[in-house]
Amino acid sequence: MSTLLIVGASGKMGTALVTAALAAGHRVNALVRSRAKAAHLPAGVTIFEGDGRDAGALAAALKGTDAVVIPAGGRKEPVTAQVVGAALPAMGRLGIKRLIVLSAYGALDGAGFYRWVMQTLAKPVAADKVETERLLRASSAEWTAVRPGILTDGPATGKVRAGENVVLKGMPQVSRADVAAFVMGELETPRFVRKSPVVYV
Repeated sequence: MSTLLIVGASGKMGTALVTAALAAGHRVNALVRSRAKAAHLPAGVTIFEGDGRDAGALAAALKGTDAVVIPAGGRKEPVTAQVVGAALPAMGRLGIKRLIVLSAYGALDGAGFYRWVMQTLAKPVAADKVETERLLRASSAEWTAVRPGILTDGPATGKVRAGENVVLKGMPQVSRADVAAFVMGELETPRFVRKSPVVYV
């Protein structure tokens, strides 16, 4: 059993991660900007209210944790790089090494129409993920940058796969539950430390 900090735990991806972490037997610290918006999270989660870009909020939520998962950031607020930029030094001060961050397929890889969509219509998101992975590579953390395609609200299929340099066809979709299952597996049995696997079904 580990204690995990999930930054951005009240969003859809964060909620899926909290649910999967509790099911796997982990203790969960959840850093959220609004306690009211985290009311739907399952019982047993320790809620910390604050911004993931704030060093003080991170320091409080990080105490006693073994690993950090950052799903924060997305189309509405592409702030992943800012959160990672704040989390890395905060983790370093406490000696916490393991970090898993939600990146995006198509931001630094991919091909065809989907890559075009990411590079043009979703350019702010792609730029955020590029900077996120640059920060990770420059750090000494034991990081994994998870690159899913389009996230859906579907159930876990038990068929999630992952690999480096994978090129997916069309407009690839994967459920948040499947991504969360991959993250829990990667925490338990690391296969992609300092790597950026594409996660797909």
